[in-house]
Amino acid sequence: MVEPGFLWLAKRRLDWLSAAAVAVLIALGAAAAWHWRRRASRRGRLRLQPVGTVSGLFIYPVKSCRGLAVRQAEVTDLGLRSGDLRDRCWLVIKEDGHTVTARQEPRLVLISVSSEDGCLILRAPDMEDLRIPVKLSSKNPVQNCRLFGFDVQGRDCGEEAAQWITAFLDTQPYRLVHFESNMFPRNSKDLLEPFRTSDKDAWDEIVIGSAEMKGAMACPRCILTTVDPDTGIMDRKEPLETLKGYRTCDPSEKHIYKSSPRFGWYFGIDKKGILQDYFLFRCWTVIKEGGYMLSAKEEPRLVLVSVTCEHGYLTLNAPEMKALRIPVELPRTNSVWNCRRFGIHAQGRDCGDEAAQWITSFLNSKPYRLVHYEPNMVTRKPRDFLPSFQPTDEVIYAEASPILLISEASLEDLNTRLEKKIAIANFRPNIFVTGCGPYDEDHWTDILIGTVELKGRMSCPRCLITTVDPDTGVMDRNEPLKTLKRFHPGENLSMWSLRIDTDLAALNRSINLTDYYNSQKCRLATLVLLMN
Repeated sequence: MVEPGFLWLAKRRLDWLSAAAVAVLIALGAAAAWHWRRRASRRGRLRLQPVGTVSGLFIYPVKSCRGLAVRQAEVTDLGLRSGDLRDRCWLVIKEDGHTVTARQEPRLVLISVSSEDGCLILRAPDMEDLRIPVKLSSKNPVQNCRLFGFDVQGRDCGEEAAQWITAFLDTQPYRLVHFESNMFPRNSKDLLEPFRTSDKDAWDEIVIGSAEMKGAMACPRCILTTVDPDTGIMDRKEPLETLKGYRTCDPSEKHIYKSSPRFGWYFGIDKKGILQDYFLFRCWTVIKEGGYMLSAKEEPRLVLVSVTCEHGYLTLNAPEMKALRIPVELPRTNSVWNCRRFGIHAQGRDCGDEAAQWITSFLNSKPYRLVHYEPNMVTRKPRDFLPSFQPTDEVIYAEASPILLISEASLEDLNTRLEKKIAIANFRPNIFVTGCGPYDEDHWTDILIGTVELKGRMSCPRCLITTVDPDTGVMDRNEPLKTLKRFHPGENLSMWSLRIDTDLAALNRSINLTDYYNSQKCRLATLVLLMN
């Protein structure tokens, strides 16, 4: 029962991580945690209690350079990975192999990092962009790099990279190296001896998404924290002086931390998996003043509003409108609405007057408001209006089901019958499947995608929203409904006018779906997230 945007926390202490595991630092203030207790089996079902929410994920590909915010990351034995970028797998060194960090060169924090088309891209003030292939030539020499008195290997990124780093820092010759997967990492235990903390509320074990991690020790902070990330200037005082006033260790732990204050926690990797920040499906909705939930059936131009989420903010964009930024975590003083759809209520917190004015102005019809579902609010029970669902099934603002699936073959078959082809966006699924026959999904009752088990409940009765052009926001009230009614009607036309895809209810909530997982019946080609 694990939700993708949450982190879960073990209540009891288990054996410490093996020496081969590499620590990952998670800022406790930005993570979300849940308690767990194991049953008899090593990886049995978990009993969990939420204590927070993951609000940000960051990867630092080049040690001491600027971090990169990501929506999803893979947890590997050596830390987080997103595409070609792995956490701290590039390193600046002196010509003798000694590591250079922002402790010695504070301006390293001004270098931003991204990747594109198999290349690492470095950007810095007053410098042209540097592009380095992620996969380096085997002819490039391998350097022995010294970090905290221990050796680790790295392949030299070449003369152009060395000249770029040297020119930007403008102090002495430096080189850039890249750790490759076949090289030997350092052993965490050689650096810092894990210990059992005396804090009674310490996080021994945590689960985020499908990844499991084991706490090792608090992170001792150094003067690197005093480097201003916007200017690259080190003042050598704050926040260290303040942290030393209240975050020092017990005398019994002086041999580990010495005089360094503690802030953040190191975790070793117990089970690899996928992390993603908190951005649930269809957890915002537009309502009338009385609380009735709207959809594109009533306001077709809603399909023109695009949605992103970054750094704890939801951003809405629409034609001829300025972008609207709304904090995901709303003030508790904002009112809570009872939102109604098909006569069934769910709750949502009001996103404020600015959001209401933005939505109202764009739709240009009547006053509307935007609300956000928060964990532990009242949800809707589809069983109350659709008997095919179970009493335990629940949704928030979706019409009837938490997950909607459709196959590429079904869409292609439909398009052969239409004069004008339509896109998958007309049907607004969460999961798009390839590799099966047309309408095979109508008969799937139990499917497995990755580690996620899903139960088919019923075919989805399609409505006028499928006739809304997702590029123009115009509803023609005709196709594809007319064609679907002719060749793929529902079993009961008085209740279901047609069916083309399958509603699914999750058997467990650990829904971490990424491209190219195999299932028992199909191959997952694309994960489609449609928020409005």
